[in-house]
Amino acid sequence: MSSEKNTEHVVGVVCQGMTRTAVPCFVMLSGAFLLSDERWRDYKFAVKKTYEKIVAPTILYTVFFVAFSCFTYWLGLTEASYKRVIELTICGYPYPHMWYMYMCIGLYLATPVIWKIKEGGKNLGSIVLILIAGYMIQRSFQLIWPIKFIPFIGYFLFGNYVRQLNLEKTKNRKYIATGSFILWMVFITISCIGQIVETKNIWGVLPTDPLCPIVVIASLFCFVFFSTLDLKLDTYRLARHTESIYFIHIVVQQIIWTLGEKICPNLNVICKIGGIVCISMVMSLLYSNCLKKLRLMIVHGREI
Repeated sequence: MSSEKNTEHVVGVVCQGMTRTAVPCFVMLSGAFLLSDERWRDYKFAVKKTYEKIVAPTILYTVFFVAFSCFTYWLGLTEASYKRVIELTICGYPYPHMWYMYMCIGLYLATPVIWKIKEGGKNLGSIVLILIAGYMIQRSFQLIWPIKFIPFIGYFLFGNYVRQLNLEKTKNRKYIATGSFILWMVFITISCIGQIVETKNIWGVLPTDPLCPIVVIASLFCFVFFSTLDLKLDTYRLARHTESIYFIHIVVQQIIWTLGEKICPNLNVICKIGGIVCISMVMSLLYSNCLKKLRLMIVHGREI
């Protein structure tokens, strides 16, 4: 690998490492809310809300990503054939990041059952054992998407466990925040180093996998850190924005990257990757705001 390509790889790994705990934290955040809401004990309620929150938007974006993938193949920009796109969609991968939404369908539908697991194992030791079991399942089996959520149940339970601790109100929260932040950064650094030197054989899963032990530990400390912060946020509004940004950001990044390669092919790699990340996040946020206004116009029929 050339020096330039090696630098590009390292910078890419570092940028990716900054968001490596995002998916586990989303799962833990879901567990914090769903396992604290008694309504999610009811199967009918779980089915109704899963359809509204997860299934409906996933279907819409699946159609978009299938069309986008076919279009880019038609243009000769990608190698995935029409047949391959359909095969990946059936397997729950209409686009690389969409596996998470398909996984969440099963997770949300299983919440009434997970409520019973929660009652049977409320202590941290039980949750750690479930996390270890999740890792072992991940490295041993290739689960299909309806049951792909099973290895993530430990994250789901841990989110609720941390929420019940009310860390933002504890006297020692500053020390907990400092310690958890440092450990989060340490384990993310180890994970990035593992990706650079390709340590798949050590763990049996990729070092970027959400259930790789190093990523699991980093994610738990990341979630604990943010749980100690007494942030006055509109969680519903925040969830709406993160969902929309998650759906669209990867397409925005790819479009900007392609344009950047044609317009500024010799741009410094740090500026290129950093710029793409920043611009794509801003554009994705603008998209999310536009989508919010459109949603209000449709639902409430009022002028924005």
